[in-house]
Amino acid sequence: MEITFLKYFKKVDSGEISIEQLVQLLEEKRGVKYCQSYKLVRYPIEECLNYIAKLAKKK
Repeated sequence: MEITFLKYFKKVDSGEISIEQLVQLLEEKRGVKYCQSYKLVRYPIEECLNYIAKLAKKK
């Protein structure tokens, strides 16, 4: 999942897809199941993307 998430990080970072699209894509194509609504799931994914950007010194 780590490599996949980095691939999607690049797409979100470049503006190819939105975070909402990423959440749906992870559910549809990667089999990730959410017990909460997309609005609640978005925050931890956004924080993870920010952390990756911080590690990559993008922000």
